[in-house]
Amino acid sequence: MKKRNGFFKALTSFIILSLVVVAVSAYFVFDSKLIGPVFLVLGIVSLIFLKIAKINLASVYPDMVFG
Repeated sequence: MKKRNGFFKALTSFIILSLVVVAVSAYFVFDSKLIGPVFLVLGIVSLIFLKIAKINLASVYPDMVFG
């Protein structure tokens, strides 16, 4: 049962983060001056979600570098 609960928590976090990224990107895509700062903030939001979920940064470092 614990694995299923962890899966739903991860799936919920992924869906929420994806919706935030898509919504913010779509909103600012026409204002080219703000694209850089917006993507920096979205990257920081991703790191905050990793911290909240207590995921070690070393375990996702290759994904961040290559993807």
